[in-house]
Amino acid sequence: MLSLSHRNDSKTGRMVAIVPASPRPWMAGSQLLPCARIREEVCRLTARTFRVPKPIWTIVPVLLVAAGPAMAEVTRRDAIEAQTASALASADYAERHCPSLRIGRQRIEQNLKSIKGTVEGLRRTESYEEQVAALQSVEKQHGRAMVCTVLPSAHGGYGRGIILR
Repeated sequence: MLSLSHRNDSKTGRMVAIVPASPRPWMAGSQLLPCARIREEVCRLTARTFRVPKPIWTIVPVLLVAAGPAMAEVTRRDAIEAQTASALASADYAERHCPSLRIGRQRIEQNLKSIKGTVEGLRRTESYEEQVAALQSVEKQHGRAMVCTVLPSAHGGYGRGIILR
């Protein structure tokens, strides 16, 4: 916003305004303008500041509309990958340590098909590693029986149905 201050010019006796020389307030310098020119100067400064070429206003909405579905698909894919990788880590744990639990292989394959991924690829993700560390921590604090008890209800969303009782 442009700030103006007024005063009487001692030489001419007319009312003048102090207008910054630049629309950028961090730049030093100002100039005295007769009040009649204030409106013209303010219009010139704001027009220069806010003038945007017309083609940009037509391109921006087109880009936003085109990018919308792509961003949504990436987000959905990431969610499926992260939740399936986490549930896969729990399934690997259950296979080794919880004989009473079953693994829903069809659900894993269904999720892998939708993200076009592999089991090996999921095992290399950060979500898989974080879940392995969390399982180790819970096992250390509460024991293996506690981990086996909570695993079937630990995963929701795309991880639901991977570990079954």
